[in-house]
Amino acid sequence: MKALCSVILIFVSLGVGGCRGVSREPASARAEPAGRGPLELLRWQQDAWNRGDIDAFMDGYLESDDITFSGSSGTKRGWTTIKERFKRRYPDRAAMGRTDFSDLELIELGPDAALVTGKWRVTRDEDPIGGVFSVVLRRYADGWRVIHDHTSVVPDEE
Repeated sequence: MKALCSVILIFVSLGVGGCRGVSREPASARAEPAGRGPLELLRWQQDAWNRGDIDAFMDGYLESDDITFSGSSGTKRGWTTIKERFKRRYPDRAAMGRTDFSDLELIELGPDAALVTGKWRVTRDEDPIGGVFSVVLRRYADGWRVIHDHTSVVPDEE
C-alpha cells in the first residue's frame, strides 16, 4: 500500500496523468536534440563518476533545496546537502572506485517527467558495493535533471 501511495504522490506532484510506457532504448536513441535525454544523462553521470568528478556528477541533479535523496540513512533534502553527502561517503578516487549502471528502465510519466530504475555497482579495491536505484527526472529549459534519487544497497547474492 505504501508503494502505491508513493507512486500516486509522484504523479500528483509532477502534475502528470499517467505512465506513457516503458522503454529500454539505448540512451542515444532518446537524447534530446539540444541536450541529454534521461538515460543519456545517467550515462553521462556514470562517466563523470568514473573520472572522479563528483562536481560534474552533481550537475545531473537539479540545483535546488527541494530535491531529495533517500537511502539507508534516511532522506536528505537539498542539492548542497546531497553533494556534501557524496563527498563525505566518497572522499577520494579509491573510495569512489568505478561505477556501473545496468538494467536501466525508463518509464515516461509525461512529456517532461520520467522515472528510471536500475542497478548500480561501485567496484573498488576494498569493499565493493552495489544495489538498486530509482530516480525521478524532470525536463527543464536547460535539459533533464534528477529531482529525486532513491538508492538502496543490496548485498551480493551468495
